[in-house]
Amino acid sequence: MEWKTGMKVMYGRTNGQKTLGEIIKVNSKNLKVKQLESRGVQKNHRIGSIWNVSKELCTPVSDMLVGERGVGKTFTPKPSRSDAEIIAELQGIECGLSPENLSCDGEASRTHVMRTYRRLNRRKAECIKELGREPTFDELWG
Repeated sequence: MEWKTGMKVMYGRTNGQKTLGEIIKVNSKNLKVKQLESRGVQKNHRIGSIWNVSKELCTPVSDMLVGERGVGKTFTPKPSRSDAEIIAELQGIECGLSPENLSCDGEASRTHVMRTYRRLNRRKAECIKELGREPTFDELWG
């Protein structure tokens, strides 16, 4: 198989999730592939991520399949939430980040605490980005 830059491929393990991508660089054993659709159980790998993929795990695809999978179609954003709804979620996140709640009053393992801390902080950053500004103390606790 001759691999070329710009070629569309499906990549992933044989019995795993397959993802649509575009080759951006061809190396001797691997391909650098730009992800064209979301990937992961919770869709946590964003579109545009670059992956170093073994050539054995890639299969070329036709442009017809690219259209079927919805890549390149217009994106319709979800209706945005009101500021009050976002701030209510941020209040819940801040409560979850308190030491008592985060550590389950000292009962949770360090691994659980850190995993929860990172997840809540990621969600907090997403909410702040959606709000478009940092909420004031009075908005959160007033």
